[in-house]
Amino acid sequence: MLEGVVATPVLLIIGWCLWVRRHTWRLRWDRALTMCILFQGIGFALCMPYPSYLGKLLFALTGIAHLRDFIGHLFLISGTCAVIYTAACRLLPDSDLDPLLRKIEVPSAVAAFIMLACRVQDPLRGKDQPNFLEVGCDGWLTAYWLTLGAIEIYLAGYLIRLMLAMRACPRSRVTTDMFTVAAVIGIVSIAALIARTIAPSLNVSSTWLWAALCASSALVAAAAIRSWNVRRAPFTHPEWNLPMGDT
Repeated sequence: MLEGVVATPVLLIIGWCLWVRRHTWRLRWDRALTMCILFQGIGFALCMPYPSYLGKLLFALTGIAHLRDFIGHLFLISGTCAVIYTAACRLLPDSDLDPLLRKIEVPSAVAAFIMLACRVQDPLRGKDQPNFLEVGCDGWLTAYWLTLGAIEIYLAGYLIRLMLAMRACPRSRVTTDMFTVAAVIGIVSIAALIARTIAPSLNVSSTWLWAALCASSALVAAAAIRSWNVRRAPFTHPEWNLPMGDT
């Protein structure tokens, strides 16, 4: 499908980003951002609209279609939370991190529970199609998409707030701008998904939704690559004389 073709280059960019950042897993300041990229890659791979062995296996075991997509959405939510944590670590002292984390973890957990309940209770749960976005919405599926949209917009808005605060530092400005633009694109795509769910007559193509989400994720991966390259530049290219500490 065309959505899969659009998503494939993004998965390649994410893979390249993980390779570039492969040395960050033991670094506290950079590990969460690398986890974000990993979660996004897994989420996109699970949500890509094509038949898969995992999707068929989960359907055969549970009788509930699109659990693979649900798991993918959880990974995408977790990826957004990881970026927020990365930004918060640079802005706040350790003593203030727990209250902030509760503001993103509790709503995310509640949203995940509601989304799972919607899939389990949905009478259309036995209707398996390759593209979850093309499944006709009843009340339960509408609630699913609205919950997903609400939590993603909430998290993206929180991320933008943190990035605007970090933008005051000149050495972080380019990277934070990239994250901010990615979050704005994500909000626009999710808003289009919500509008499509509430008013199907708008006929918003799922391909355009995928394209916007892919652009957002690709920009996040590119920002993560730039962040790590700038942080290690003084060691690998001293002649560049680049500042350390970029996000």
